[in-house]
Amino acid sequence: LTADRPLENFSVPHVCYIPMQQHIGVPARPVVQKGDFVREGQLIGEAVGFVSANVHASIPGKVIDIVESLTVYSRQTTVVIEAEGSFDSTGLLSDPVDWTKIEGKVLLGKVREAGIVGLGGAAFPASIKLAPPSEMNVQTLIVNGSECEPYLTVDDMLMRTWPDEIIEGTAIALKILGIKKGIIGVEDNKKEAIKALVKSIKRESYGMDISVRTLKTKYPQGAEKQLIYSILKKTVPSRGLPMDVG
Repeated sequence: LTADRPLENFSVPHVCYIPMQQHIGVPARPVVQKGDFVREGQLIGEAVGFVSANVHASIPGKVIDIVESLTVYSRQTTVVIEAEGSFDSTGLLSDPVDWTKIEGKVLLGKVREAGIVGLGGAAFPASIKLAPPSEMNVQTLIVNGSECEPYLTVDDMLMRTWPDEIIEGTAIALKILGIKKGIIGVEDNKKEAIKALVKSIKRESYGMDISVRTLKTKYPQGAEKQLIYSILKKTVPSRGLPMDVG
């Protein structure tokens, strides 16, 4: 029903409620106070402990309150920002950097600072997933381009709209992991997405071995263990992790 609807931006909210837990693990600790003015992208919640993630302001404005509000994780400390002023970065990095010249561990630190988490149900901090113990001998990065539910189309449209950014992001993740091989698994009903990704790889793969694997459209192809088996024919052990099989 939504397969051909392009991505749209929500309008900027006048008041924004930002929970300090948008991830699995320990909630972030607020580092702003009522009455503070913040810009978009500013750190407002600092990660606490190993499994946690930084939280940033979505809009520029004034912190009008810090309250306990109901979220999917139960009641959480929430920073309330009222929009004021203008966006000064329009969502772009103000200081673009050449990541190809930056060490993997420094890039990993940038992922941690940015508070990037997975978009699956667990919202697992990406900086932990990108730092497996060296003894695990990870050899392959699998990027999940298969929707987890039949009626979802957001990943499909993301791949069709931003293929270059997805390939660049895959290359950055490979550099952080210190490996070269990345496989993007996409179901065969997403023909436009597959075509866009393949074209992007031909334009620039950043010296990495990045490929697209076309997979049968079936449920639950997008589930982690099923996806790994479909691509590598490796079985993640019960209660195990993908890094257990490389």
